[in-house]
Amino acid sequence: MRDNQVCPAQGGNGMEGWHSITFNALGTVCRFAAPVWDDVLLRTVRQWVRERDDDWSVFKEDSEVSRLNRAAGRTWTPLKPDTMALLREAKDCAAMTGGAFAVTSGPLTALWRQALASGIPPAEAAVRAALDLVDDADVLLRPETGEVMLRRPGQQIDLGGIAKGFAADRVRDILLEGGVTEALIDLGGTVWILGGSAPVGIRHPQPGTDRIMGRFTVHDGAVVTSGTYERYVRRGDRLYHHVIDCRTGNPAQSGLCSVTLAGAPAVRLDALATAFLVTGAAAALPVLQRQGWEGVFVTDGYDVLATPGLKDNLQLLGKDDFHAT
Repeated sequence: MRDNQVCPAQGGNGMEGWHSITFNALGTVCRFAAPVWDDVLLRTVRQWVRERDDDWSVFKEDSEVSRLNRAAGRTWTPLKPDTMALLREAKDCAAMTGGAFAVTSGPLTALWRQALASGIPPAEAAVRAALDLVDDADVLLRPETGEVMLRRPGQQIDLGGIAKGFAADRVRDILLEGGVTEALIDLGGTVWILGGSAPVGIRHPQPGTDRIMGRFTVHDGAVVTSGTYERYVRRGDRLYHHVIDCRTGNPAQSGLCSVTLAGAPAVRLDALATAFLVTGAAAALPVLQRQGWEGVFVTDGYDVLATPGLKDNLQLLGKDDFHAT
């Protein structure tokens, strides 16, 4: 339910000469870079990420998530500690958003994934049927045994809107435990700048472009962006995109096309960046203030709203396209 459009800005980032590794996992391109690299630690981190991909993917029949979904309404499913921790974090994030982000969004995301692939929006009856299965109160946990069950047949969890944030936080912890105090962690645009500072670019929200709309410097923290413009289909004058409002079952219509959050932990930024695309900037700002996070919001008309801590830090590169407010 979310794309990842934050990327480290090119040039002048103090990372020249760093060692890096790139590989595919979690449905995206993953990259780690550090000034000094330990081959054993590198293999450990890469293996951990790939194993979590095997555990969490809804596209792999043998993943823990797929097994849990198939057992919905029937039996309890044992989960590994990391999967249980991710699921509990996802439930907490869902509670923070009033249902704009939902753990049990699987039927909706599957329905709209098929619709966007075919170019034909789903029938309202299909949307209502999928929406009826979205209820995070039906995610039953047995923490003492590490087991989970979905209460009703047909229910499905989808952790795609939070998995990369959780993984980025865990990779950061593994690197710190291994003695690495400065690094770049980039899981498909979910970015952790560990230790030092680096400029991070925000992708232009215009569909079909790889341009950067702006950049700001991050100091030992995470950055996540969610946007409506990566996967979509037009029918007449209506744009149907992949960021689904789990309260209505349809694509979000908040007036925002991009939300970037900066702070920590990445797992919460990941979930809430998507949720704020659904709820809008006005609902997001009090949450950012309470959490001590910063944010950049881009409207459908390309007005840009930045929180006070980023206003002097944010450099807009397409000033003819965007209007700071």
